[in-house]
Amino acid sequence: MQRRLGMMTFPVYVLLGLILGPSGLHLSAPPALLFKICAAGFLFVSGMECSFQGMGRHLKVVLGISLGSFVIPLALGLFVAPLFQFEDFVSSWVFATALSVSALPVIIQILRERSLLNHLLGHIIIAAASLCDIAAWACFMFVLPQEQQATWIWSHFPVLFFFLGLLWKLFLPLPGLFLRNIEIASRWIFAPIFFIGIGLQLNIWKSFNLWLALGTIALAFAGKIIGGLLAAKLLKLPKQEAWIISVALSARGAMEVLLAQLAFHSGLISEMWFTILVIMAIITSLTAGPWLRYLQKKPA
Repeated sequence: MQRRLGMMTFPVYVLLGLILGPSGLHLSAPPALLFKICAAGFLFVSGMECSFQGMGRHLKVVLGISLGSFVIPLALGLFVAPLFQFEDFVSSWVFATALSVSALPVIIQILRERSLLNHLLGHIIIAAASLCDIAAWACFMFVLPQEQQATWIWSHFPVLFFFLGLLWKLFLPLPGLFLRNIEIASRWIFAPIFFIGIGLQLNIWKSFNLWLALGTIALAFAGKIIGGLLAAKLLKLPKQEAWIISVALSARGAMEVLLAQLAFHSGLISEMWFTILVIMAIITSLTAGPWLRYLQKKPA
């Protein structure tokens, strides 16, 4: 499914949007309705991709890793939010949630490239990333605007498709032909339009703070690495496996970008923070693969 959206693909789409948008050629962003439809399609497939293989026999490890990899970054984000110019709970919560996301589609691609996808360690990482994704979207829905019922439904509509895809996979197995068609649509229609549209909305010359961006990237790595390593230590996992799990879960990727976009359009974060979170998603995704390569070559 979305695993075919490779580690490098979504940054390329965002970069193309940057070139075409206000950071480059100043072309207009796509219509809001088209944007929401593509976001919903992308999230639906992402929900269907969530995997819990290996959870039955290794439930304690999966739950422990996902808890450490989600709660520690969330707590760290809430703690430092006032230092990062967040003055209210809602924006602080969005920032903390963004630090807690793990991008399942990117992680699957990274694990495939490192020949870990079909190993027990890969199954544990994918299951933990799935739980982190579900927890992040549940936390995000908690702070979306709810002033009016119609507004609530419209603002939640893309996010609801993530849970719809998840439930559909669990309880209503789909025919193979339909799955192949929706995979193709997600790869060649939903994802390109969505991520190019993200780039079209970014103006890195107008709304960017280098020091806040560097601080956010450092926090993004620190939260996932510390949380993963602490959980792995409590679970008595080997040191090399603990590092591989923690680094793999640090990739934010497409899910982070989508969360930032929805938060920005819901008025929960500023344009500057929208830009910073997208850049953080790209950096953490591009870094995870080479870091895992180094860890695998390093003697246990």
